[in-house]
Amino acid sequence: MSTAKALSAIGGALCLAALASAPLAEQPTAAPATKAWSAWENRMPGVKIEPGKTTLLIFGEVETPHAGVKPVLKRLGPREGEADALELELTLEGETGAAVPSFRSLETLMIVPQHRYKRIYVLHQGAPVAEQPITVRPAY
Repeated sequence: MSTAKALSAIGGALCLAALASAPLAEQPTAAPATKAWSAWENRMPGVKIEPGKTTLLIFGEVETPHAGVKPVLKRLGPREGEADALELELTLEGETGAAVPSFRSLETLMIVPQHRYKRIYVLHQGAPVAEQPITVRPAY
């Protein structure tokens, strides 16, 4: 093999290795499979956050492609045209590692205005990940 071909092959291998180890946020991904979504507004008497606020707990399971990746929900805000619906963005964060696809539990706690949200829409790169919105239920 000529020196030029050998260097070209090494360069290509290095580029592939760099892409494989790039943070997941830099790589475009299809929406992950999800299941078992639930959301609860804490209405337990005596729990004080601040006046007019409460905690919203969101649970689900998200399939991640690699062992070092975890699902994260980030608040986008009220859904346009639905003041009682909240939109959240699902992202996968962490470093890629061994390809071990598996479902991972997702638990998120957010402080929100009391009794405001009735539904939650979970999006991934702007597209819904579930067929139906998650109904927010009271937890006493």
